[in-house]
Amino acid sequence: MAVSVGGLDRTVRVWDLATGSAIGEPLVGHDGGVQAVAVCELEGRAVAVSGGEETVRVWDLAHRRQHGIVLGSAIYSLAVLPPSVIAVGAPAGVMALELVGGPLRSSR
Repeated sequence: MAVSVGGLDRTVRVWDLATGSAIGEPLVGHDGGVQAVAVCELEGRAVAVSGGEETVRVWDLAHRRQHGIVLGSAIYSLAVLPPSVIAVGAPAGVMALELVGGPLRSSR
């Protein structure tokens, strides 16, 4: 099993909980520090969702690919709500972001 961890170095790191070892290289794509991370399964795939200074990124952990959306607002917290909705805590309040076939769409 793996868990994803965010950092001020703008990366998301994935760890194997059984061995305590990093899995692959850090995931890169945020323009600022990563402040919130959640891990879940979507459509049978392990994904990590990370929030940074102005973006939310969804990482396909098996293929190490990402989809992202620029929100223009800092992300303080997030949670994945089944089956595919993400709640994001930002200064303006809470937003729902819907995963539809890959890219994120924002709905307030």
